[in-house]
Amino acid sequence: STFFKLTGGSVSKNSDIIVVNMTITDLNEIKRLRFVGTVVANTFLSFPGYLVQDMAGNWIIPISNQSTQQAKDVVANTIPPVLLGFNLDMNLTVLTLSFFETVSAPTLLVSSLI
Repeated sequence: STFFKLTGGSVSKNSDIIVVNMTITDLNEIKRLRFVGTVVANTFLSFPGYLVQDMAGNWIIPISNQSTQQAKDVVANTIPPVLLGFNLDMNLTVLTLSFFETVSAPTLLVSSLI
């Protein structure tokens, strides 16, 4: 199985439900993994006991990598990639395309570029 550790993000207000807004970097890395976070069957979570405290200061009960918890729901990525911009270096004969999200390089049809 493949693991990915988030590197950052922001969290919502104090509540019994916490929303984590992942960084674009983390989101793109998860998308690059292709078979992580696409369906419930490949989406699991683990964390140490120092992840979060309740309002009384009690630490959460950890979930280890050996006993991960499966997601209850996963919303798959259905948004098509967007080209943010490109650079052309005629000296190096290089065209660099920048996208909003990770794309699959082997699927790029170079002959389709006009």
